Amino acid sequence: MLFVALPFIEADHHEEEEHTALEEQKGADKKKFMANYKKAMKRMIGLIGELEAALKADDNAKAGEIVGKLNDGRKKGHERFKPEDDD
Repeated sequence: MLFVALPFIEADHHEEEEHTALEEQKGADKKKFMANYKKAMKRMIGLIGELEAALKADDNAKAGEIVGKLNDGRKKGHERFKPEDDD
């Protein structure tokens, strides 16, 4: 799992990182933002566990589906939790 999960190993660290999008939130909205962020990260970590199991079972079709879900989750997460660039 280490090889597959390497980009997500620091998930707990990222929860504590300051996010520009988080800084824009106030009060209850800020708490809701972080709760949703943590939920999304836990889902991604769960998908990595599923990917590991599929790879160990040599189920490449299932692994491909999970990689697709990981990519979708990354895209949606960046849309939802990452502020737009000022460019």
